Amino acid sequence: MELSAECMSCVYAAQFKRMENLGGEKRRADYMRRVADIIANCPMGKTAPDLVPPLDRAFFEVFGIREDRREEKRLFNQLLLDREPQLWQAILSAKDSFRAALQFSRVGNYIDSSVLDDVNGHTLTRLLEGALDEPVDETEYANLHADLAKGKRLAFLCDNAGEIVLDKLFVQQLRQSYPHLDVTVIVRGQEVQNDATMEDAVFVGMDKVARVIGSGSGVGGTRLPELDARAYRTIQDADVILSKGQGNFETLHDCGLNIYYLFLCKCSWFTNRFGMALLKGVLVNENRIV
Repeated sequence: MELSAECMSCVYAAQFKRMENLGGEKRRADYMRRVADIIANCPMGKTAPDLVPPLDRAFFEVFGIREDRREEKRLFNQLLLDREPQLWQAILSAKDSFRAALQFSRVGNYIDSSVLDDVNGHTLTRLLEGALDEPVDETEYANLHADLAKGKRLAFLCDNAGEIVLDKLFVQQLRQSYPHLDVTVIVRGQEVQNDATMEDAVFVGMDKVARVIGSGSGVGGTRLPELDARAYRTIQDADVILSKGQGNFETLHDCGLNIYYLFLCKCSWFTNRFGMALLKGVLVNENRIV
């Protein structure tokens, strides 16, 4: 998908908030001019996640700061690990355990400090408590089951740290429901914002329930031409792809693969595009998006 005017505005506003309490007026103005230039010169076909690396470079050049969100990621990873036994029991006790695991995984997409201003445990708890009451598109849910039943290879594309714990529960349920599937989980290949990397996957034990590989890329999404050979081939060869998060949608949409997108709408472009309220969830297939 193209970088729309609305997305440009969101990127600019996010970068203003990022630096509003740093340096002096001259440096702040210099940074925002660089931000405007990066956005204005974004090549056709690129999206907001593609802007993260050049924006991070500009941020360091102006302010001398490299953002390190590893502690934030560890905190949310541990927060969800502490809740894991209770959540797994809720999944097993549900009338439809597969649906419950999907709903918890989708709610986990809330943990996105690159988009939301105040990601906190209180809101996360509220979302988790209401997760099993949130609707799932019944047609796509049935289509997903049908594709998993006949498929052989599944690629699961992770998004954020913390969220990856709930993804792990979903992957466990996937493998119980469809033991014939060969499952590969793909995380970011480099540190980018609060996205899950191999370090996070190992920390939460994702590597104990499925094969996990890195994408080889530092883009906050999954841009196919920029993946390493193993990740690219894994996605191309997959019969079914489960893709978490807005960034993966932005970088993959229009690729034509059999992708089921699973995320919360966390900004105005997504709420308008899918006709959803803020923090409401989507399950939609790449080839059936209206």
